[in-house]
This record gives sequence, C-alpha cells and structure tokens, in this order.
Amino acid sequence: MHFPVSSPPSSAGEVRGHFPNRRGLQLSYVLHRPTSPDASAAVWLFCSALLEEKTFSHRAGVTLARRLAALGQTVLRFDYAGSGDSEDLPGAGGGATPCWIDDAVDATALLLTHAPAAQLNLLGIRSGAL
Repeated sequence: MHFPVSSPPSSAGEVRGHFPNRRGLQLSYVLHRPTSPDASAAVWLFCSALLEEKTFSHRAGVTLARRLAALGQTVLRFDYAGSGDSEDLPGAGGGATPCWIDDAVDATALLLTHAPAAQLNLLGIRSGAL
C-alpha cells in the first residue's frame, strides 16, 4: 500500500507519496507519469546518490525524469530509508547497516504496479549505482 499526496501545481503528471519497504519504514517517492502513456514504453527507477552528492545531482535527476515522462516513459525517484524525506533508520546512531538494495527492490515493485509489462531500466547516480 502506498500513500500518494498531492503534487505541486508546476509538476503536472507527478505523484508524490510514501510506501512501506520490507522493514516497514516509509520511503518517500515521486512518480513521473507520462502525459500520453505507451504500454510498451520503458519505465525507469532512479537510484539517487547519497549525502551531499544527492543534493548536487538532484536538479539533473528531476529534469531528466520530467523529460523522460514527456517522451511517454514512467519514472520513479525515491529516497532510501534514512535519507531525504523517507523515514529514519531505527538505531541509525547505533551502527545499524542500511539495506539500500532492498529499498531499490521495493521501489521497483511499486514502479511495476504502474506499468507491469514495460521494460525496466535502472539509473544509478554516483553512489546509487552501487
């Protein structure tokens, strides 16, 4: 189950919300929906960079996601647990190891509910490519 919220007026076709990962933490996401969807079009999962690299690459990621949506493709951007607008990791100060690969798999499952027959593409930005 995911919890969409309203989108800002300047971002037509974008849905923002939270969805639970396999550990029950709420991950923040933005779904960029195409204005004219094509069932055979590719879908994209953007695995963002971490820490200050995410801040530096954010604008480029948003711009690319919006351009792909304008070309008829669906894009999902998300924040890993403990980063961005996602729920903090329990015991993060106590040496807990983040499970970011699991978060990417859970985000993929959410994305494929919106376009189950589409070709999946992953875009890893800096540390997100790991």
